[in-house]
Amino acid sequence: MYFERIITETIIKTSEIQIFIIIFMQEIKFSIIVPVYNTPEVLLRRCLDSVVNQDYKHFEIVLVNDGSTDDSLCVLKEYQVSYNNIKIIDKKNEGISAARNTGIDASTGDYTLFVDSDDYLLRNTVLTELSKILEKDDCDCIYFPGANAGENSDGTVWYVENHYDEKIYNNAWECLEKYCLGEKVLVFGSVYAQCYKSRTIKENNLKFNTNVSYGEDRLFVIQFFACAGKTYVYSKPCYCYFTRKDSLMTQSDKEIKKMKDAFVVVELLYNTIRYNTTAYNRYVNGLYRKAISDSYKNSLKVRPKKIILITTAIKTRSIKVIIKSFLLAFLPKLYLKIFNSETK
Repeated sequence: MYFERIITETIIKTSEIQIFIIIFMQEIKFSIIVPVYNTPEVLLRRCLDSVVNQDYKHFEIVLVNDGSTDDSLCVLKEYQVSYNNIKIIDKKNEGISAARNTGIDASTGDYTLFVDSDDYLLRNTVLTELSKILEKDDCDCIYFPGANAGENSDGTVWYVENHYDEKIYNNAWECLEKYCLGEKVLVFGSVYAQCYKSRTIKENNLKFNTNVSYGEDRLFVIQFFACAGKTYVYSKPCYCYFTRKDSLMTQSDKEIKKMKDAFVVVELLYNTIRYNTTAYNRYVNGLYRKAISDSYKNSLKVRPKKIILITTAIKTRSIKVIIKSFLLAFLPKLYLKIFNSETK
């Protein structure tokens, strides 16, 4: 009887250990947030196929229909019938930032990825690859390179891949330091180029700024940096950013808004992120100088509000930038005459 009791207790304890292991070895759950607004059907289906066909199965897809007036919602519902991990949120049109915020609120995964509806994941193994990294290293985020593609004037498609050196950093700021100091680890600012720990996003109430249409992703990424811990840079491209001729970023009637928002974004970066290092200042100053140059390439109509222009210039602590900003604010034609080569 004694030995039977010992054996029975051993079996029970072994079972308890197995249950404990199973509980703490659950698969990492991903949330893929896809905002959709009047996306051409062929591009939307390509995007959705790249997501639903992932060989890693422990993930949800949050499709946010941002008031589409075409057949986009019908396409989303068609996919939902075939895949039980799809969640559709149908809302009025408020822009991509609001749509992404809605997706964040509705997501339940351990890690979050953002995929635009005209882009796509490059392989059906992307989530598997990311999960293996996260199982080995508990990271706040994984940064990965992407590919860029677009349509040529003759209808053909161009395609370019990027690659990074694989490395782990103690925090996201180290990546920024390396990039700004010239090592060019990766290009910061694109929301699609990383996998985010969802808890970090939600505990810090990180949201996309709905008041800007251009650069809202850069704001989100930099604000995430301020909260993020260990960061893994992955070497393989995982995402394809596809530029279509009629996209929001290429419409000529959006250029004025786009240029003005660039100054607003820089102003917000100066005001909200308290990270006073040479690399970070160089990064933001570079964005500001680019905004100055881009804003005056084609038209004086794209000048931002003078108060934003001047206050932001003063924060750069660069005499040259301050002088140029004052000229742009009060004597734009003189600026164009002096710095004409920068606007071409």
